[in-house]
Amino acid sequence: MTDVHKDRVHLSILYVEDELITRMTINKILAARYATIHLAQDGKEGLDIFERHNPDIIITDTRMPVMDGLKMSQAIRAINTHVPIIFTTANEDSEFIEETRKLKITRNIIKPILLKELLATVEKVASKILSEKTSSETTGPQ
Repeated sequence: MTDVHKDRVHLSILYVEDELITRMTINKILAARYATIHLAQDGKEGLDIFERHNPDIIITDTRMPVMDGLKMSQAIRAINTHVPIIFTTANEDSEFIEETRKLKITRNIIKPILLKELLATVEKVASKILSEKTSSETTGPQ
């Protein structure tokens, strides 16, 4: 599902959201900006996709059936400690916030999602990843 349009950023994003309309709406917006978007409807499916495709960025809801975003993120952190994970959540309790700190979640975006905030966050993360990729390509292996 790789798209090589010149105007799209060549990064892959995994978007995990159980609400179909939200998932499709955000997908359409992300797909206009980023080369590859993987979609999942719950954390179990998201983890499976992560293991197969190793996306550059993960955006996930936290409350979903089958496996929630927190459990999925814990499993992903056991595999990859550096991939940026952005939570979209309505949960603001202190225990949850502490758990996100332990998991080194890149950002918690409180629902309802403000598209401007989500896109700004993704663009900031994408710029950092691209900068690191460019830096490692010019300096070579250490």
